[in-house]
Amino acid sequence: MIRVGVVTISDTRDLDTDTSGQLVVRALRRSRDIDVTGRVVVRDEVQQIKGAIDTYLQEKADCIITNGGTGISKRDVTFESIREKIHQELPGFGEIFRMLSFETIGSKAIASRAIAGFTQSDCLLFALPGSTNACDLAMEKLILPELEHLIGEKKKKKPTSKSDPVCSEMIEIQNNTNKKSLENTILRNGFQAIFSFFGFSAESSF
Repeated sequence: MIRVGVVTISDTRDLDTDTSGQLVVRALRRSRDIDVTGRVVVRDEVQQIKGAIDTYLQEKADCIITNGGTGISKRDVTFESIREKIHQELPGFGEIFRMLSFETIGSKAIASRAIAGFTQSDCLLFALPGSTNACDLAMEKLILPELEHLIGEKKKKKPTSKSDPVCSEMIEIQNNTNKKSLENTILRNGFQAIFSFFGFSAESSF
C-alpha cells in the first residue's frame, strides 16, 4: 500500500473551496493500492509548507503531493520550500509537465516551476501548480501512470551474497578448492625437499 499525503498551498482557499486538492485525492483513491493519509491547506509561507511536509514525513508517507505556489509571483515559494527537501531530483517530471502544458496554454508554460524528487528518506515529492486543469494533467498523464513504479524502484533491495544460497554454495566450493590446492602444494614441496635431501629426484603426483 502506498501512503500519500496531499498539501494545498494557498492564501485564499480552505478545505471546502480547495477544488484542486479534492481533485488530487479523488484521482488517488481510484487505485486500490493507494492510501490517502490526509489533506491539508497551508498558506504561501515557507515554514508552513515545510511544516506540512515534515508532518507527513514523520508519518512515514511514501509520497507527498502539493499543489499551488509554483509560479513566479512574490508569494510563490513552494519551489524553494520543496527543493530543500529533495535529495534526488526527477527533472523529467518538470520537463514533460511543461511540454504537456505548452500544448494547452502555449508559452505561458515556461512560468511553471513544477518539480519532483525523492527526499533523503526516499519519500517521493511532487509540487504541482494550483490550477485544477494543471493538477488533472499532472495526475492523469504523469503521476498515476508512474507512481507505483517509482515507489517500487526505490523500495527494491539489492540481494547480498550472504542471503543468496546459490552464491554462498559457490563461494564455499571455491574456498574448499583453494584450501585443497594449498594443502597439495605444501605436501608436494615437503616431499621434494625430502627426496632432495637424500639425493633423489622424483615427480610428485599431487
